[in-house]
Amino acid sequence: MNDELILSLPADATEATAAEIAKALEGVVARTRVKQERMIDLATIKMILEVAGTAVGTATAVWTFIDKVRTALRAKGVKGAAVTLPNGARVDLDHATAKSVAALLEARAG
Repeated sequence: MNDELILSLPADATEATAAEIAKALEGVVARTRVKQERMIDLATIKMILEVAGTAVGTATAVWTFIDKVRTALRAKGVKGAAVTLPNGARVDLDHATAKSVAALLEARAG
């Protein structure tokens, strides 16, 4: 079973940027697709990232995944993105640390 995470790109991101990021995340995620939500929130492109298996089963695994996504975004010059984890926790990719992600996951679990 795949877990789905939602990557929210900043307001200045375009569909072309989303396509570039999807390509950059090949091999990191099982599948990437753009969530058609512009009718509700015109300022944000949301991408659904499907993560295979237990890739987000532990705080360490979540951090490893987030760091890979953040690296891909930085390589494309994207700032202001966030990931929403399957438990609903939202991680600001510009400021996240392994410790802050672990604390966020722990707080959501309790």
